[in-house]
Formats: sequence, structure tokens, C-alpha cells
Amino acid sequence: MIIKEFIKKGDGFSGQDIDSWTSNWDKVDSLVKTSRNIEKDHLSYFFKKYFPKQPKKILEGGCGTGKYVIAYRNLGYDILGVDFSARTIKRLKEDMGSDFPVYEGNVTALPFGDNYFDCYYSGGVIEHFPDGPDKPLKEARRVLKKGGLLLATVPYINLIRRLIFTISKRTLNEELLRERVTHCCDASEILADYKFCEYIFDVKSLTPYFSNNGFLIEAAYPTNFLWGELGFLIRKFINRQSNKSKRIDMNYMAVDKNGDDQSIGRCSSLLKNLAYSFLVTEDIGNIFFKIPITALNYLSGHLILFVAKAV
Repeated sequence: MIIKEFIKKGDGFSGQDIDSWTSNWDKVDSLVKTSRNIEKDHLSYFFKKYFPKQPKKILEGGCGTGKYVIAYRNLGYDILGVDFSARTIKRLKEDMGSDFPVYEGNVTALPFGDNYFDCYYSGGVIEHFPDGPDKPLKEARRVLKKGGLLLATVPYINLIRRLIFTISKRTLNEELLRERVTHCCDASEILADYKFCEYIFDVKSLTPYFSNNGFLIEAAYPTNFLWGELGFLIRKFINRQSNKSKRIDMNYMAVDKNGDDQSIGRCSSLLKNLAYSFLVTEDIGNIFFKIPITALNYLSGHLILFVAKAV
């Protein structure tokens, strides 16, 4: 099953063009701050498991605000970033220094030679191509060495979404139109005031795109349940319990003006750390967390991370 998502025209963001992404990132006050605690987010377990240490090279294709490049370079990884937003790349170099390794470029025509990288991370990128993910996957294979790894996240057809689209072929609200399709290029009868945004995949539907472009999937991990259907209820409950002046930033736990972590209500430091580890980091390395987190992600994970080897 593949779900094709369309967004209402005129809201200023489509998930497609340079202008909409640049405008989105322009709203970020500090690009450097976005990297705070990123090494503890929902992908950190997988990055530490699969990212190779120096001297091996890692590329993030579609690096956006550069948060992963900043954070993981600070942890000792040789990671570079590419993004098609010239203005955002310029901001990153102004903030981090002119030699900071981020470059303007497109993930379908990367400014690097063949077989250059040992690892490639692509977060929320390959699902945004109307014709499907073939072009960015083909280019990823070109720049990866044989045996190199591609880590790619895409929106996930979790069990809740599967149930919804098994019952109904289409869902529609004021902002989003979602339609079940068999292939990415399937024609859709779309309302005139909607435009294509992205695809949502399950493992079976995305596997052929990897194999047709020189990759063998080694693992697939549903993740990011905090931004799935059940996560919406969890966030709503937690924020309701929190002081309105100290709402929680569940992406990277925003810090207050003094640089201190915001607290979760009146919880003790220990409970706060446990809650962070469970809800934000999704630490499946913790023996007590692995089963419930995995179950929640299959049920309601917003994303799925594919680990694919270049063959």
C-alpha cells in the first residue's frame, strides 16, 4: 500500500519546492540551537549503531537547518551536508564558519564523485518526488561505495493508518487530502485546490524502489510515535499538565533563556529523564523500553527508517 498525500494550495508550504522549504527554515531563529540534544532524538540509537567513525565519510542529503551535521560533527563523525536551499546554506556558513561542510546541491544531482561516501542519511526527502523515489535513490547509490549504507526515513503506513485506508480509499480535511494508490505514478482525481506533497510507504511498497536502484534492505524500523496518531494524544496530555509558560518542545527539549532544560510539570529529574528517554529518544537500547516502544511505533509511528546496503 502507498498513500499519496496532497496539501491545500495557498498555505505557503508544499514540501516540494525550494521557496517553501526556505521560508520554513527562515522561521527558525537560531540554526545552531536546533542541534541541541539532537544526539538524543528518536534517531540517535540508529545513528550510533550505523554511522561509521572517521576516517569514513557520511553525507546527509537534504540537511535543512544542518542540525544533524552540527551535532554529529561535534561527536567526532566526518559528516557533510547538502541542501537545495542556497539561503539556508548561506546562513549555516555565516553561523558556523565559511569552512563548515555544507553545500548547495540537489539530491538528484549531488556535487560529489562516484563511490565517495561510506554512509548516506536521508531524512524525509525521497517521499517528496511526484514520480516516486527512483531519482534520489539512484543518485544515492552513485555516491556510495559498494557495501556502504543508506539510512532513509519516510512517512510510515502504521497499523492505524493501514486500518483507516483499508476501510476507505481517501481521507480529506481542510488541509490534507490522502489517497490510497498502488504505485507512485498512479493517476489520481485530485480536487482543484490541492497539490502533491508526499508519499507514505510501508516496507513492502518501498522495497522495489531500493532493489531497482542497487540497494538491499537490511532492516526497517518504525519510529517517531510521538508524532503519530497516538503521539498526538500524548503530547496534548503532557502539554496540558505543563505550565503554559513552559511548554515542552518534544523535538529537542527546548531550553529556557538561562540555558536550563524545561521541566515536565513537577516531575523529578529522574522521572523527567525517563520520560525524555521513552518519549523523545525512544531508547530501544533500554531493555525495559524496547518492547513497548517498538509496539507503539508499529501501531502509531510517524516514520520508518530503512537501512539499505549498496550492492
